Amino acid sequence: LAAGSSAQVALPPGTALDLSLSVTVDERPHDLPLGDKGRTGRFVIVFGNEQGESLTIGFDAFSGQLWLDRNNLRGFAQPFFTGQFSTVLNPDDRHFDIHIVLDACTLEIFANGGLSVGTALIFPAGPLDFLRLEASGAGATIDALALYPLQKVMQRESMV
Repeated sequence: LAAGSSAQVALPPGTALDLSLSVTVDERPHDLPLGDKGRTGRFVIVFGNEQGESLTIGFDAFSGQLWLDRNNLRGFAQPFFTGQFSTVLNPDDRHFDIHIVLDACTLEIFANGGLSVGTALIFPAGPLDFLRLEASGAGATIDALALYPLQKVMQRESMV
């Protein structure tokens, strides 16, 4: 995926998903300065919908941080509901593996073979109906990608 570009795919409506990615972010271009002013190399996973809502999971290769931002979901608001989380992966490595399980209101993230994990409740006002992968500041090589719909384990009515 070239720097500054993205790829998007529609998601099956009302279906839980299992996404696995192995990504390597390219080195900093030589014409950019060192330090924060030359921050480069972000890979972003966006689950969104046509109403403008988005759930963002990203990796910053400069700092080695993986983050989750659910602030742009409008199905629930409460002052003590934390919208953003982050964790440091290996700060000297531009490569990461991530496994994501996304259901109607639950997000599970397993990074680098489970060395970093997280669970978050999400409350979109409408179903998240697309997946977009973005690279900024540097290109990214997607070494492996798998996206699977998950079957229901209980047959019951759902809102989606």
